[in-house]
Amino acid sequence: GAVWYSYRASFDVKCGMDFSEMPWDTQECYVRLVAADEHSRMTLALGDIAGGDAAYYERNVYNTPQMHHLMSSTEWECTEIRGRNGTGLAGRLFASSKDYVELVFTFERRSAWYANNVVRPTILLVAISWLSFFISRTAVPARVAMTLICYLTLSNLNSMVSASLPKLSYYVRLLGLMTA
Repeated sequence: GAVWYSYRASFDVKCGMDFSEMPWDTQECYVRLVAADEHSRMTLALGDIAGGDAAYYERNVYNTPQMHHLMSSTEWECTEIRGRNGTGLAGRLFASSKDYVELVFTFERRSAWYANNVVRPTILLVAISWLSFFISRTAVPARVAMTLICYLTLSNLNSMVSASLPKLSYYVRLLGLMTA
């Protein structure tokens, strides 16, 4: 007869991310688990309840507030988890057809921290530096000091945000706002 064997596993998974819309970005991470050999079957518990209705299972097990809370962090919120079973994964890595399970996790950045600690101060500092145009031309030290302090503070904020990112070769919206 057949034996159904299941166990709970914990994985650390790396996900390629696009930070160009930071801090208002949404990321999708794809995870594919493949059966060990052609005799093993990989199956996600889709359709085992409610008469085989996979949508019911996704809606009531994967996409519950409790599951999203477990998958979230202080910076990212898990907004959706999708899964599907598949077979026929053959190609460069596998000589024969394999069963697999594919999961897609959707994460949305919690942008309130960036709005409160980076975006608003940036707008305020730019506004303060523009106020230097309304100071008398004869008060050169005051104008220079006001502009220089704003510039140094913006430079420090920019460095803080850059330090939290990997080395990127493309435009990041938040850094563009700070340097424009």
